[in-house]
Amino acid sequence: MEVNELAPARSRKRKGYLYLAMAALTCPCNGLIFLAIFGGTALGAFLTENLSLFLLGLTGIFLLTFLRGLRLIDAGGAKKKP
Repeated sequence: MEVNELAPARSRKRKGYLYLAMAALTCPCNGLIFLAIFGGTALGAFLTENLSLFLLGLTGIFLLTFLRGLRLIDAGGAKKKP
């Protein structure tokens, strides 16, 4: 197996790990931490007023990035059988 054949698999795996890192940051359980960080600002007031929308958005982003990251990691390590 040549080095050029391994490069796309490594690239997909790295992208997968980046997606999983983003999923960890956008996990809905971190919503209260974001509110504490942005407390006292206009963004914090907006997020407090629209808390359910904010958490629903975080959940959607979390699910999309988590599933995409798992698919990329799985595709990066899988070998195709002839």
